[in-house]
Amino acid sequence: MFKWFFYGQRVMKAKIKIIVIILAAAVLLTAVASSLAFMGRVTGLNSSFTCVSNYKVTHIAKATIIKSKSNLEDENKVNSKNVLAYLNDNLDQKVEEIHSKYIAEVKAATNTSTASKAAPQASLEATPVNLNELEAAILHIINTIRVSNGLGALSPNQMLTDLARLRSQDMVTRNYFSHHTPDGKNIKHIFAEYGVTYRNFGENLGRSTPASSGTPEAFGNAWMNSSSHRDNMLKAYYRLIGVGVVDGGGKRVITVLFIR
Repeated sequence: MFKWFFYGQRVMKAKIKIIVIILAAAVLLTAVASSLAFMGRVTGLNSSFTCVSNYKVTHIAKATIIKSKSNLEDENKVNSKNVLAYLNDNLDQKVEEIHSKYIAEVKAATNTSTASKAAPQASLEATPVNLNELEAAILHIINTIRVSNGLGALSPNQMLTDLARLRSQDMVTRNYFSHHTPDGKNIKHIFAEYGVTYRNFGENLGRSTPASSGTPEAFGNAWMNSSSHRDNMLKAYYRLIGVGVVDGGGKRVITVLFIR
């Protein structure tokens, strides 16, 4: 892998060097062509002044000045070989400078991208959460059950609470009740979409019709009488929890998310 990486670096440097040489040669050829054209015009002017007798002395003087300027430019004419040799001597250093700037920009972009992807992880901590009365009561019941079974209480987290509410609202809005959405997503897909990282996770769902029959105690008892829901509430390694309650369409839907 490293062999191919350094080979790619050499190829890129060679391409940069070729492009710079071509550009320099093009500029040089343009300058030489312009100089030759200028000399041709001067020669024509000088011939006209010497062959036509009715020109004044001042005209001849002007021609002499133009010719002198042409001779001076001819004496200081750029030698293309010397210029290319100079460019070649200094080109490696310039290529290294261009290449170094390119690598620095790539690294900076990579670091920025990595930082952006890592940012959501900072939210997975115990945080103050704005729970409504039902959500707070359900959290209290779950933690009471855990403590009575010799386990630690779970800490609420705002992101998990927001995602739990999102799940409950989606089930009310699209009129379904399942760990999978109608388009096949589950909480694992939703965690991935929102940048939530975890080692283990669980999800408890509850629904009551009418909504008023869904008391916190009723949901707590129903989950304890279901082996899978009971296991989620009593897993020792969970640390954070999110609770989302949404009423609508004559029913109440509750989502509880567990994570570590």
